[in-house]
Amino acid sequence: MLFGLIDLWGARVRTEILAIAAVMACVPACAQADLLVVRSAGVLASRIRAGTNLPDNAVVKLQQGDFLALLDNRGIRELRGPAIVNLAEASAPSKPISLFDFEGGQRAVIAGSRAPKAPVNTITPTASFVQCVIDGWQTYLVRADSLVAYQVKSASGGPDAMVQFDEYDRRVKWPSGLALRNGLNSFRIRDAKSGAESSIGLRVVPSVPVSNMAYAATLIANGCDEQLLESMEKHAD
Repeated sequence: MLFGLIDLWGARVRTEILAIAAVMACVPACAQADLLVVRSAGVLASRIRAGTNLPDNAVVKLQQGDFLALLDNRGIRELRGPAIVNLAEASAPSKPISLFDFEGGQRAVIAGSRAPKAPVNTITPTASFVQCVIDGWQTYLVRADSLVAYQVKSASGGPDAMVQFDEYDRRVKWPSGLALRNGLNSFRIRDAKSGAESSIGLRVVPSVPVSNMAYAATLIANGCDEQLLESMEKHAD
């Protein structure tokens, strides 16, 4: 009888691990955590949100329509329901990925790569979501579609700057006359050709290690989830 109770208790602990993991919100300090949830969908999303830290031996139950994207220092792993997955025994390996852009336009895969150049912030001028800017990193504006010249102005007033892309430029440095201060910065972007205007929000956050998990956790913690998803899509091999 005693052994039966022990087996029952062990099974319950195994199935309840999700409830424990769901409250382990990952912040930059937990950059060495085993797995970081970077995207979840379906019924599972109400229990395991982006930013949750999971041990690599967790057992995850996914229902039909559930989706989970997990990041570790080797890369990213995607799980789809219906399935019960023991992460320690999962057959699908992590797909190598680097979430960073570097000086000179180089990218590096986390595993087995040479030391990369300095990481940089790349800002999409037409994005409708808040974008995080890592303090201490050089900041660039990325060319958006056919946009070759536009005016950038702080939403709170002050000086503006004209940004011009040459024919083969994919990105240009953020205008030196427009300071980026700690916290949220709002700017107006005006297409010099069409006159169309849009707004962007840039949130300056403290420097982080060049680590997929530390970077992703920082973006999530500061409300830049959509920027993270864009980066994952951009750098997917």
